Amino acid sequence: PLAFEASCRVNDDLDGSEAHKAVGFHIMNIARDRGVIKKTQEKEKFGMDAEVVQSLANWKRIMLKFFDFQVGEGLFCESTSIRKGYKGDVTHSNIADQWDWEIRIDESMYNVEFLKSTVRKIWCILKDCEAMIARDFCIQPSLPPSIHFTDPEELHAMWPGASIHERETNAVRKWGAI
Repeated sequence: PLAFEASCRVNDDLDGSEAHKAVGFHIMNIARDRGVIKKTQEKEKFGMDAEVVQSLANWKRIMLKFFDFQVGEGLFCESTSIRKGYKGDVTHSNIADQWDWEIRIDESMYNVEFLKSTVRKIWCILKDCEAMIARDFCIQPSLPPSIHFTDPEELHAMWPGASIHERETNAVRKWGAI
């Protein structure tokens, strides 16, 4: 999706800050009954306020339910978001090109081991893609053989005097992929 109907409340407001509120606009010539979710019944037949997508987090979960995905099934999505109020830096941007996915899980899958298993599968896919690209374009692969799992507490214990960004940089230098 590129935009949501403003009243549907699907858009993630990210941090709740008014400065980061979604970019909004009005669409005059669209039928009001075309939305995925309707919270209120509007009297006008045409026109609606819309918001540019900021995050697909809520939308993905709604789609899993709407299309009745079974446990272990999921979806892949892509969107371009415009985020006002963000200053551009190495980790944030005013424009975000999001490629994302979500699978339906049950309670037995809601644990760290399942998450790690999923990340390892994704890592293998990335490694396979890298190998194919390296072969096809005669370049050297550079990804490490495996991905390392850590947490902020471990990084703080290893580098107590470092900033968060310095700890993350140190971890990447140490393990290659985290």
